[in-house]
Amino acid sequence: MICLYIGRALSLALGEKGIFVTVIDFSEEKGKEVASLVEKENAKFHPNLGFPSALFIRCDVSKSSKFIHNYHFGFKFKL
Repeated sequence: MICLYIGRALSLALGEKGIFVTVIDFSEEKGKEVASLVEKENAKFHPNLGFPSALFIRCDVSKSSKFIHNYHFGFKFKL
């Protein structure tokens, strides 16, 4: 459970600096919530961006094959 809060805190800290973030989580509800909060923080730096500054990908990171697939997907994804 602590890992969830570390990832959330890190994502929000990056968002507060205007850094784009990809949130990967098994829980769609929590992952989308964090991505939304990051976008709100990023809006202070990028008010009229026109595309999302935070992306959520649902993934069970305990399964390495799924994580690797989503890792490569993140590099191919064009905003």
